[in-house]
Order: sequence, then structure tokens, then C-alpha cells
Amino acid sequence: MNKLNEMEWSKVSTSLRKISNDDAKLLLFWVALYRRSKDDRYDEKKLKYEYELEHIMPIKWEELWGLDVVPHPNNSHSPEEQKRDRNEKVRWIGNMTLLKSSLNNEIKNNRFDIKMEGKGQKKGIKHYATLSITRDEIVEPYEKGDKVWNESKIEERTKKSEREIEEIWGR
Repeated sequence: MNKLNEMEWSKVSTSLRKISNDDAKLLLFWVALYRRSKDDRYDEKKLKYEYELEHIMPIKWEELWGLDVVPHPNNSHSPEEQKRDRNEKVRWIGNMTLLKSSLNNEIKNNRFDIKMEGKGQKKGIKHYATLSITRDEIVEPYEKGDKVWNESKIEERTKKSEREIEEIWGR
């Protein structure tokens, strides 16, 4: 396999921050399959492609994820800069995961805690997530007390995805 040079890899990295929903869905599915193939805990190595893309922080974040509810981690930015940054980062691959369509339809644009816990009789992500890209990176930290999802988490998860994509396809 040809390895990517530094300039080509830079383009890949940039594209993961402007990735289309369809491309993100497929790429995340491949990463989930790759992890299953490497981990002996999974007795089932194959997956059916029956997942939908979920933006943890919704594209339409203003109502339930406003800066007054989920503060931007960089308080030295002006409110306009914070909005621009949030509008950009909600489209980064680090803000995306795969969920079964029924769960995805239930949680919609809700706050992070409702997405994770559910509401009323409806259970959330932490009860149904089966893919490691969701369970290991979103559910486990949440269950250990990390109850905030913001731009810092998106940046961190995007960098982790980049490293894993590089491991899978080479540089």
C-alpha cells in the first residue's frame, strides 16, 4: 500500500473537519469494523450496515446547546467567534457517531444528558450503544462523570479518529 506523504495527509486531516454526512457514516462504519477485527472480545466480527449518523452536538445547536447552556471552552473568544467555532466543529468527524435509526430518531437534538440517559420511558445512548466508537469514546467517559460535550471533546475525538484512520490506511 502506498503511504501518504505529509502534504497528502494534511489534506486528509482537513477533510475530516469538513466531511459530508455520507462520507462520515461510511468512514465511521469502517473504523468500527476495524476495531472489531482487532479485538477478541467481539465474537461477531461482521456488522450489518444499519446505522445512522448522529451528531452528538446537533447541527442546530442554538436552542438546546446554546453558549449559555454549554459554554464554549475558550472564553477568550468573542461570542461571535465562539458561534463560528461551534458551527464549524459540529461538522467535524469527532462530533459524529453511528446509532441504530430507532435510537437516533428518539434522541434527536436533545441536550447531552438526555441523549445519554434518555427521557421518561425512552432510554438513551448509554443503554443501547454497541459500537466501540460510541461506547468507548462517549459512553464510558460519561459514566465515569465526564458529563460535558463541547468543542474540546470534538477536537480530542477528531484527533483520535485521525490517528486511527492513519493506522488503518497508512500515511
